[in-house]
Amino acid sequence: MKKRSKNIESIYPLSPMQEGMLFHTLYSPESSAYFDQLSGTLHGELNTNAFEQAWQQVVNRHAVLRTLFIWEKGKKPVQVVRKNVKLPWTTHDWQHLTPAVRDERLELFLEEDRKKGFVLNQAPLMRCSLIQLSDNTHQFTLSLHHLLTDGWSTPILLKEVWSFYAALCQGQHLHLPPLRPYRDYIAWLQQQDKTAAEHFWKERLQSFTMPTALRVEKNTQSESENHPEQQVQLSVATTAQLQTFAKQHHVTLNTLVQGAWALLLSRYSGEPDVVFGVTVSGRAIDLDGIDTMLGMFINTLPMRVEVQPDTLLLPWLQQLHALHLEQEAYAYTPLVEIQQWSDVPAGIPLFNNILVFENYPEDTSENKPNNTLQISDFRVIDQTNYPLTVTAEPDAKFCIRIEYDNEVFDDTTITRLLGHVQTLLEGIVTHPQRRLSELPLLTKTEYQQVVVDWNNTKADYPLDMCLHQLFEAQVTQTPEAIAVVFEEQQLTYRELNSKANQIAYYLRRVGIARNQFVGILKERGIDFLAAMLGILKAGGAFLPIDPSYPNERVRYMVTDSQIQILITRRTLFDKLANDLEEGNYLRHLLCFDGEKGELGKIYQFYNGTALANEPKNNPTHVNESTDIAYMLYTSGSTGLPKGTMVRHNGAVNHIYAEFDELAFHQNTAFLQSAPSSSDISVWQFLAPLLIGGRTVIVDFETVCDSVKLFKIIKSQQATLIELVPVVMQGVLDQVAQWPPSERALPALEWAMVTGEAVSAPLVNQWLSTYPKIKLVNAYGPTEAADDICQAVFDKPLPKEQINVPIGKPLANLSIYVLEPQQQLLPIGVYGEICVAGVGVGAGYWRNEEKTRASFVNNPYADGPYSNVIYRTGDLGRWLPDGSLEFIGRLDHQVKIRGFRIELGEIEAALGQSPFVKENAVVVHEDESTGKQLVAFCVPEPEQVIDKTELRGFLTERLPDYMIPSAFVTLEAMPLTPNGKLDRRALSTLSVSHD
Repeated sequence: MKKRSKNIESIYPLSPMQEGMLFHTLYSPESSAYFDQLSGTLHGELNTNAFEQAWQQVVNRHAVLRTLFIWEKGKKPVQVVRKNVKLPWTTHDWQHLTPAVRDERLELFLEEDRKKGFVLNQAPLMRCSLIQLSDNTHQFTLSLHHLLTDGWSTPILLKEVWSFYAALCQGQHLHLPPLRPYRDYIAWLQQQDKTAAEHFWKERLQSFTMPTALRVEKNTQSESENHPEQQVQLSVATTAQLQTFAKQHHVTLNTLVQGAWALLLSRYSGEPDVVFGVTVSGRAIDLDGIDTMLGMFINTLPMRVEVQPDTLLLPWLQQLHALHLEQEAYAYTPLVEIQQWSDVPAGIPLFNNILVFENYPEDTSENKPNNTLQISDFRVIDQTNYPLTVTAEPDAKFCIRIEYDNEVFDDTTITRLLGHVQTLLEGIVTHPQRRLSELPLLTKTEYQQVVVDWNNTKADYPLDMCLHQLFEAQVTQTPEAIAVVFEEQQLTYRELNSKANQIAYYLRRVGIARNQFVGILKERGIDFLAAMLGILKAGGAFLPIDPSYPNERVRYMVTDSQIQILITRRTLFDKLANDLEEGNYLRHLLCFDGEKGELGKIYQFYNGTALANEPKNNPTHVNESTDIAYMLYTSGSTGLPKGTMVRHNGAVNHIYAEFDELAFHQNTAFLQSAPSSSDISVWQFLAPLLIGGRTVIVDFETVCDSVKLFKIIKSQQATLIELVPVVMQGVLDQVAQWPPSERALPALEWAMVTGEAVSAPLVNQWLSTYPKIKLVNAYGPTEAADDICQAVFDKPLPKEQINVPIGKPLANLSIYVLEPQQQLLPIGVYGEICVAGVGVGAGYWRNEEKTRASFVNNPYADGPYSNVIYRTGDLGRWLPDGSLEFIGRLDHQVKIRGFRIELGEIEAALGQSPFVKENAVVVHEDESTGKQLVAFCVPEPEQVIDKTELRGFLTERLPDYMIPSAFVTLEAMPLTPNGKLDRRALSTLSVSHD
């Protein structure tokens, strides 16, 4: 120890940045983070002895290059400078290798060199290698730990090496002026006022509680931890434009890059308040000679930026520049202390990506050895500890380079991201007067892809005809074919048409107006279908009212819709009559059963007996295809349902699109299983009737009984079924207990699942049970005439897949994924699913405010039906193959402890557990615990859910803040009358937090 102490020049503390690097290096010894590798090819006559001596003399001259690091538990680490060290130097002769083998071996050599790393308590933490490739060609590599120097130091170091080399080649002894030692900088740091810095950073980061996430899909294909790089170079012209723009508006190139990155983060994350890391040189301080010192001066700081969509670009950039200048006064502050002063919880980083602007004072002419020796293929490999590092390199061609962890990001995501940075930078100089929300993000290629190519859905359908006209045309073709079956009843096309015509004539006689709503308060059955068709034939629009609804809801629908005519059963209406408010518009009742009695004193009453006397021929047509065909009441955010109006041409387009997608034919037998109040029911009722097929109606009790439902599917030889996930799951669980011969469905061609998100295990269970029957995952809102896209699966999904795609746009529809200001979002980035095209409905009945908010002008319109976009309120994204992925409702996004959480993401992860059959995650809130995530789970048959195991299962897949605080086991999920999950019912259940 005494012998070693004679070789010690000085001992002093570490800078905050060095402390952070040391910690990460010790914490992840296998990582290549903070290992710097510079390599290049030297062409020309090289004096190898002089070259080696030049490097040794530079090491002798600079204390930082003779530094090692000592740390002991419980003590602050120190750096120790040795008086003398021998620079490790290796030489290799590869002249005998072919160029191809040489290149391959070089990459392997560099990789193995990085893997060696350094022993941090042994100096020097650098080494050199020289490989002779030919008489006048050498490959040189310098490896050193980032603890010693920063990027600013590199050109200073190289300049000195070449100066020493030139002198040695001429037999001269070079005398360079002494440089200020690095320990002076450490001393300066220790004198700074932390109180002022703490006040500044606390104020700057006040109320920021979560790191800004890019929210792009984690790469699950990578098998090894690598940090590859990609880059994009701007043209000389664009680079010049950026330089001119910055100079003209008194900002820096760095500000423009920071602005572009802040905009990208905001668009990707959906947040107007973003934070990312920035690396500062650390040399903008009052310390003489710091510009020419070697050492680790850089620091990484948080950059918080407000990205308000209506802000004008130019003033925003100037403000960003001012913020950066303001931060420089406190650029010495250790990041670990800034983190402690922030509101971000301990253990969670302030940011997950950093931006490096390389503005080194490099004079390339001075860094060349001499006129006879040239350098090519010069490259620097340096890896940070962050998942994503963006480096901006100003040159004649501005370069943006991204180094990324391929355990987090895949290559194609980074390629797209680089294109978006380039687009934003070009947009900044091209459109300086625009607002932030108006700057484009997508590249021209991606714009063409997501707006044009993936929405190239034009199809020739009879969109100028109404639903009932197409039905009448089919009646003419197949009058005696069976049109509808319900229990023991069935009607031919001719019989059904006659029954509908009689209802139409009755409605005409009582004065129905074109587009007038007529209510149908009745159980699903043949009479219900006839009423639908009769209302359309009369010129009106039907309004289904589910008799299972509470009287209060039925009363509201009758009153709000202002219907004057109601088709019902006497016994159903009697239950409602006393609850109807005075002032409602109801005047006429058509009851298929009973006598008028006392009702005749209040309403004009008509029954089935009288209806039989009406004509049976087709009435004259009065509608256009743009008229309203039906209105459905859907749940409203205010608690009151809202009436959604759908046009004939939208409904026709949906049905004909499905004809193509699902290969409908005259033997199609479609199971009508959906409640009458759902959009699914409309096309289930009508689609078979427009092509000569058969509608098979099953009542609610049958749908809820898996055995009865299966028997109907099989006995009626249904070729197409469409079920909500919980019903399909029930059928699969039931038939799993039967032998193959009993569960076989030889007539079934397609099985659709719709209504809410489907799990990957359900898809795989169906396809393992019925491998020859394709499963269709359909998605669409009532406001766009039901399905707008769907995915077909004929083979199981990968086990690791969580979300099930919802497919590609149906015919004559365009789908966009947008951010709140209607800017397009790129592939892989979550936003609101929006739809345009003929299917988009007429808005909400008597609710102009909601209609204006949800039905908006389409800036990407390209056809006669595409002028309006419907904003679904659903969260999704484009996948690389042009299909869409649904993740959940925008209003199911919650913030807990500052973290934005998608409940659907947690539910999808829970769905992967072999013990969980169904699940739902909701937020419970009370005064004592605040907001808490609660997971409700239905176990698989004969399984018991262990909460501890389930929590561990999720911990492997989700961050801590997404793990529910309570797990509740249920026998079955509560359902709405439509068969969908009743989240409100879950929210009312009492919960004991674990």
